[in-house]
Amino acid sequence: MKLVVTRGCVCDAVEIDGENEMDLTDEQRQEVLDRIFKKLKPSDLNELLWKIVEIYGEYEDLGECEECGDTICSYTWEI
Repeated sequence: MKLVVTRGCVCDAVEIDGENEMDLTDEQRQEVLDRIFKKLKPSDLNELLWKIVEIYGEYEDLGECEECGDTICSYTWEI
């Protein structure tokens, strides 16, 4: 299975084996998800959570660090 993400100008697209993701059926999408998750290893969980919870979670601004001024935020996703 070949996954291609293209970005820029009006060329944004996600393709799976040369087919636009938007043209897939829900059954085909489920097959892609199943293959993706079978490919992942337990050691990939941390990296996956960093990305997916930020995408689907609820954002909360926790203010700034008093020492360095860095912005602190949190994302929460209940599934």
